[in-house]
Amino acid sequence: MPHRLHRLDRATLVLGVVTLLSSLSAFTASGFGPYQFNFVKVRGAVIAVLLLTGACAVVGAVPGRRVLALIASAGLLLAAAVQLLQARQPTNWLGGDESTVALLGGLGMGLLAVALANRPETGGTEGEAQRGSGRSS
Repeated sequence: MPHRLHRLDRATLVLGVVTLLSSLSAFTASGFGPYQFNFVKVRGAVIAVLLLTGACAVVGAVPGRRVLALIASAGLLLAAAVQLLQARQPTNWLGGDESTVALLGGLGMGLLAVALANRPETGGTEGEAQRGSGRSS
């Protein structure tokens, strides 16, 4: 039987993949096609932050290593704080704006919540715990 991820590890995996995919927002303002969507400003160092933290979350989700999700969360929240302090300033190391703060902060807080959530000691999936206790869905 294939190994099933715990529901919190699945949430970490999804947030990691979303973090990786959000780096694709860099291409939306570059003029490909007739439409340009600039919902989030993703430029420069923000792309590297998204790729590194997203990869960290994905790598941590599969074996269930919460510490990697915490590291990814800390990286995103630190980047959000730096961007918040430097938005609309002459010095802007990350090259983003307020929308970048919202993206980084939202993903960081989501990963932090999932990483710090209580997990059962059994280590099984939610369905296995219900079957083992005799409860039915």
